[in-house]
Amino acid sequence: MVKKILFVFILIILVFSPNLTSREVTATGNTYYVSIKTGNDANNGLSPQQAFATISKVNQLALNPDDRVLFFCGETWRADPLTIAVSGVDGNPITFGSYPEGCSNQPVLSGAIPVSGWQSYATNIYMANLNTGENVGKFGLGVNQLFRGEQRLVLGRWPNIDTADGGYSTIDGQSNNQITDAQLPSGDWTGASAHIRGMRWYILNRIVTADSGSSLTLNAAPGCWGGSCAGWGYFLNNHYNTLDQEGEWFYQESSGRLFLYTTTGKPADGSIEASVILKEDDRAWGGINLGKDLTFEGIHHVVVENLAVERWYKHGISQPTNYAHQESHHITLRNNTIRDVDGIGISLSTWVWGAEDGRPDGWRGGYGLLVENNLIERCNWKGLDTFSRESSYINNTIRDIGVMENLGASGLGCSITSQEGACTEDGDGFRIKTDQPADTGHHNLLQGNVIDTTAYNGLDIFGHNNTIKQNVFLDTCNVKGDCGAVRTFGRDSLIGTMVYDLIFDQNIILNVTGNTDGCRDDFDALFGFGFYIDHYSRNITIQDNTVSGATVHGILYQNSTGQISNNTLYNNSRTYPYIGAQIYLTGSPTFISSMGDNILFGLRSQAFTLGAADTNRINSADYNFYFNPYRSDSIYVSGSKTLTAWQNLSGQDSHSKEAWYSLSPGDPPRSTLFVNSKNEGEMINLGDRAYRDVDQQRYYGQVYLHPYTSIILIDDGLAPLSLSTISPNMVEAGSADFEMTVNGTGYTAQSIIRLNGIDQLTQFVSNQRLSVTISSADITNISVLPITVFDPMDGGLETPAINLWVVESISKIYLPMVIR
Repeated sequence: MVKKILFVFILIILVFSPNLTSREVTATGNTYYVSIKTGNDANNGLSPQQAFATISKVNQLALNPDDRVLFFCGETWRADPLTIAVSGVDGNPITFGSYPEGCSNQPVLSGAIPVSGWQSYATNIYMANLNTGENVGKFGLGVNQLFRGEQRLVLGRWPNIDTADGGYSTIDGQSNNQITDAQLPSGDWTGASAHIRGMRWYILNRIVTADSGSSLTLNAAPGCWGGSCAGWGYFLNNHYNTLDQEGEWFYQESSGRLFLYTTTGKPADGSIEASVILKEDDRAWGGINLGKDLTFEGIHHVVVENLAVERWYKHGISQPTNYAHQESHHITLRNNTIRDVDGIGISLSTWVWGAEDGRPDGWRGGYGLLVENNLIERCNWKGLDTFSRESSYINNTIRDIGVMENLGASGLGCSITSQEGACTEDGDGFRIKTDQPADTGHHNLLQGNVIDTTAYNGLDIFGHNNTIKQNVFLDTCNVKGDCGAVRTFGRDSLIGTMVYDLIFDQNIILNVTGNTDGCRDDFDALFGFGFYIDHYSRNITIQDNTVSGATVHGILYQNSTGQISNNTLYNNSRTYPYIGAQIYLTGSPTFISSMGDNILFGLRSQAFTLGAADTNRINSADYNFYFNPYRSDSIYVSGSKTLTAWQNLSGQDSHSKEAWYSLSPGDPPRSTLFVNSKNEGEMINLGDRAYRDVDQQRYYGQVYLHPYTSIILIDDGLAPLSLSTISPNMVEAGSADFEMTVNGTGYTAQSIIRLNGIDQLTQFVSNQRLSVTISSADITNISVLPITVFDPMDGGLETPAINLWVVESISKIYLPMVIR
């Protein structure tokens, strides 16, 4: 007989001695406080009551190691960039952060100033003169972004973004620096910015210098693919003639007048903010500058944390264009928000001249950098750009980079005279560049980052010995094409390349578009890749990743080498009308030393599982799943082949398998990709369906996914009747009536809970849950009562039992807190 069962709830809090586990750090430096509302630059800054007021005052401080500068949470400083020109030492950095500690409303370093003095100008168009009234002296060299509340307003453009072909008009002809377009609206377009789609991967910026009917004269000839821009798309912005939709705006530099189209009436003073242009040169300026430009050495041992940097005319946080003699190192950027900047969110790229560290002059990004837990969003040129080495980028979110409706006169960042090569990488979410291979772009760790919605590549890598692990890439290549969620791009040859020994491990890639709006008709097929391993990238390891929804190939190795193992590739080549595959290998140097334990799952009759130029591209392949239920010959090597034909041709894949069911074109897929893109395990509810994986193992009820993993499951009909848990599973004898919840699968409105073999009045909750009220009369005595679920359908089925324990008493024992 069951007499008694004890539940033991143990709560142990160990407070370890500092002498055993950590070093107690006592701040010895000064802490300076800054409050724009209550501070005064005449104060000493050493207490909240004696806070400084301005960032300009902070820039003048002679800070020492272990000093801290803290900005008051919830306050906003405007058009006053922070320039950090001092350094800490190892163990005692100089910190720029916020107070009070732990606040969620970060101090805001804003590059925007409210605009006043709006007047009616034309129908639905209002004008504010930035050279008169309260605006005088506030707007520097003009403005390049406009905001209404939290909304970023669209710089007026023609054609509007919601028109055909993604808002591009088509060039009819080109002669040197003149383009013609019969659809061009009448009016003088002189001064407008022209953005010309030169090929899938670049958009050129030009200025209209003259207008004659349907012809536009540009400041420099644009170079489009094929030698002529005829047939390629373009759009115009930054001109008064474009204003015809709610929220569109234009700044006329010559007169200092700002125009806004709105049907909501005259804007109230201060309801519109504009990003102030502080400098017109091509130097790298940010809302926070990590050092002084040109004549100062790179800073080191500096922490910037919990600050919001937003609405700047150029970059968010930036190294200057030049450091003298030394590059920066051991900088921590942590828990910051960088948003709505026209340039780059975080720019870690500088030219070191007169180098005194035994290395040559050249581009650097620094070393020993830690960039973690930052939010970088709505930046137009790039999200994060760096030449760094031996640095870590952890748990950052980079999203909405180069979104078309946010683009200003500078577009994605290409200069107004540049051609293809200089404009290719604009719109990257994250770029790692190289100059001297020993000094840049190597031994970086990227882990736990989310890169969501980018104009071009999610991640663009030009260096070596980098590890990219457990990152998530969503909706990349949204504005340009011929790009990937991840791209590597080497140079010259496999021997001479600077891109080698990269590891891509446990990353999630979902939906790579490869946008081709505005492209010539013969280049208008969407052109996006999951992993785009290109142009002499050597020894690139792709393992344990999930890639789904690339419009062309899931993994492409082009003139590159490496290994491919344990990846899940699902529904890639989802739109491509030509030969697309889950894995595609092309170019005579391409060589895959091993390709094993991959799932290659196509969902169209045009989508191949594997494509290769010939059998020599693969040294060893086995234990793969070549799965396309819409075609049996899903391997494309020297023509289309079944798995058996491929095995006979190559001598590879002796243990590999192919689809065990078939579908006709037009049939809906039976398969579903379940993904866990988080850093903790997740239980996936499978509802009322049963499934099989590609190896025909059956699943129903729930399936557990480890962090950064996925599973493809194929529908196998209704889940069977099952019983997995009951709650509660233990009660005290003599208790009152209570409600029991029963969980499992395959439940219907006819399902019946049985207690000790006796039918109970059952309430149907869902196909995975039932409930019942257990009467006190059934639990008067200590006992073990079997609970089952019976369903009269299909001849009557009953689950195995789970026991309800009726015990004398349930005790709880709480152990004391243990302090060591």
